[in-house]
Amino acid sequence: MAPAFSKPSGWADLCPDLVGRIAGRLLTVTDFVRFRAVCRSWRASVRPSDLQPHLPWLMLQYNPDSDTRQFHCLATGAVYHLSLPEAQGKRVIGANHGWLILVQENTSIINLLNPLTRSCFTLPPSTFTGDKVGHAIITSSPNTPSGTCTVVILLKQNCHLVAYCSGDGGRWGPWAVVNTGLPSDVYGAYDVAFHRRKFYIVNSHAEVAIVDVSPPAATATRLQSAELPFPLDDDIMMEKAFLAVSDDQLLLFVFFSMVESDDESEEPNRPLISFDIFRLEETGQPSWVGVRSMPDQTVFKCNAQVVVVRTGMFPGIRKNCLYFAFCNNGELAVQTIRVFDMENWHSECRSLRPDSLPVFGIDPVWLVPSLI
Repeated sequence: MAPAFSKPSGWADLCPDLVGRIAGRLLTVTDFVRFRAVCRSWRASVRPSDLQPHLPWLMLQYNPDSDTRQFHCLATGAVYHLSLPEAQGKRVIGANHGWLILVQENTSIINLLNPLTRSCFTLPPSTFTGDKVGHAIITSSPNTPSGTCTVVILLKQNCHLVAYCSGDGGRWGPWAVVNTGLPSDVYGAYDVAFHRRKFYIVNSHAEVAIVDVSPPAATATRLQSAELPFPLDDDIMMEKAFLAVSDDQLLLFVFFSMVESDDESEEPNRPLISFDIFRLEETGQPSWVGVRSMPDQTVFKCNAQVVVVRTGMFPGIRKNCLYFAFCNNGELAVQTIRVFDMENWHSECRSLRPDSLPVFGIDPVWLVPSLI
């Protein structure tokens, strides 16, 4: 009698636990999507929510009238052209949890859009128009099965006011406005971050207010200001202040603009910007403590945003560095990423020349991809 041989197992027969462990080691979103597309069993074993935190993509400078947006992946160097008719005619005012917050100028239409899945939500009508709103954030993906997503928008016409609304399962409540108590000035509030169920708002003087929108009524309190270093000379001035959350710590970034030296041979490595970092010490009386370095993290900055990512597992990405994305306009627009080393304060530039980059457009945005 001939021996019975069992049929060799195929890739589709890998145990779900092993499939999940392999998926967790993938370093790019595109590899994760391709991995789930291999077969039905792999797709069932790995859910979109299993996507591990990845490096942010850079949405390149864009023309809002176009229905296409270009995204640069740092891990691979690729530039992806995504057709996003939902974004046409709209400006990005925020990007977090994998979603773009979009506003249509001169209207009160505000949308949330995931550029990878093209899932889109339209927020309730508001009393403010797109030209009156500044930076915005969301507390979570609006597609999260459980939990509430809150949207907070900084208002430019009244720089001490913020507007917010909350939604659950696609059902959104009305907009409400709260006074931050921050002094009014021509620049207004620059940035907002969500930390331990409260919103932190920073203005152009690095002054911070804490806003709690929990029922029954929103409240706002002032936080002690950080002690900023005194400018060394007339060539240095404070430019902007940003907030970011990393490893459950609230970080304050204060950027200073600097005048480039006329004699580059004297100071060949002098950066065009300088910055200081503080973390909020919440034990006892809250206070800001200076941060000298971020050895396991990388900071990504553009003109209106700062993102902090733990980057130890990503080859080719330098830790303890700041990646500053901006665009040089001219006859040919060039997307530039300047990398600042926080240890020695040297910097280097990396230039991108993707096809169809508008010569004059809206500034780039960092976005950590998500599939939910």
